[in-house]
Amino acid sequence: MKSGATVALVGDWGTGTAEATALLQQVAAHNPDVLIHLGDIYYSGTPSECQDNFKNVIDRVFGRPQNPMPVFTLSGNHDMYSGGEGYYGLLATLNAPEMRQPASFFCLRSADNKWQFVAMDTGLHDDDPFNVDTVLTWVEPDEQAWLTARIAEFAGKTILLSHHQLFSALSQIGPVNGLGKLEPVNPRLLTSYVGFAESAKQPIAAWFWGHEHMLTIYDEYNGLKRGRCVGCGAIPVAAADSPFKAHANLTEVPPYREDVFVPLDAAGCYAHAFVILKLGADGNGTATYYQQLNPAAPLFTEAL
Repeated sequence: MKSGATVALVGDWGTGTAEATALLQQVAAHNPDVLIHLGDIYYSGTPSECQDNFKNVIDRVFGRPQNPMPVFTLSGNHDMYSGGEGYYGLLATLNAPEMRQPASFFCLRSADNKWQFVAMDTGLHDDDPFNVDTVLTWVEPDEQAWLTARIAEFAGKTILLSHHQLFSALSQIGPVNGLGKLEPVNPRLLTSYVGFAESAKQPIAAWFWGHEHMLTIYDEYNGLKRGRCVGCGAIPVAAADSPFKAHANLTEVPPYREDVFVPLDAAGCYAHAFVILKLGADGNGTATYYQQLNPAAPLFTEAL
């Protein structure tokens, strides 16, 4: 990845719908150097869904392969519902050989070594559509060791990526305690994060995840300065479902910014959104959050 790159993040985007195409066209207007998808090609990540709902749309919108912009995609639960056949096959054809994503987890660095993205596979152990609310997914030990080594050896800033959340104020994530209350944190992913943070030469700059179909900007929590849920790429979420109301049965609510949220469309559904990261060659960078109904007016911009 070149120094000073522009990186686009979308999550839970692979539906193949007109709304998904429209969002990607807005992403393309920012001329990103790299596109990263945080996982979930719907509904079951079959080969045809991966081709029709993901690769074909991206190629058409970005003019690939004539435009050689690389695309990376994480493993989500929906990608594993068909055993990962479509997902793993997609990795072999998504980019030119010299830019090919080698596995479901990866490390992507800027040429000046000021920035790196460390992407983990949290989808592997969430392959059952009947236990989505209760599964405590985790990172495999050998993957954990590899990711930790990439973080430990790097002097620049690290941004973590995954499909699943470390914590949530809005959905069931953690286990039930002895009093019947829900912990707001996935303890297995928290163990992974503690290992990453202890190994890093600098504090982890941010962790972006999807899975929940919304945009949530968290304040510092559990030692993570910037936890960001950006799974709002294409799945409709109705206001009638009150998705931005804190979960009633949590032991505590991770603090989040209630003033940063996507607006409603005419049908009573929340707008879709995406993130544009500008990685400064001086080690400074920004994350800007855009929503589909008014892409000319960013919802929120922050320094990384």
